[in-house]
Amino acid sequence: MYKKTVNLWIQGSVASITEIIGVNPTSTRIKEPYDYWDYSIVSDESGDSITEMLEFLGQIKHSLKLLGNEYQYGVSVTVESDIDTGEVFHHLEPKEMAFLSEINMPVAFHTIKR
Repeated sequence: MYKKTVNLWIQGSVASITEIIGVNPTSTRIKEPYDYWDYSIVSDESGDSITEMLEFLGQIKHSLKLLGNEYQYGVSVTVESDIDTGEVFHHLEPKEMAFLSEINMPVAFHTIKR
């Protein structure tokens, strides 16, 4: 069994980011010297949080462009698994990779054994 957490993070003023994006964060991280605005989607093996995040990014892509160079952002994908085999949890299709490139979105992948 596994759990996937996909998190869009944006570094900067939480209030400004919320206003620009037009969506409330699912969580925030208030740290010195930078604050983080986070929007996370979690799924188990019956769901697909990666596809859901790609759909969400499609909905806010014009707002992301308004962030310009003033904000750093990215997506992290974390898979927590108790399976010892190399199970595939998602294939990034060429159109998905092209979309992520179009919106200049870096993606980090993490795996954690439970």
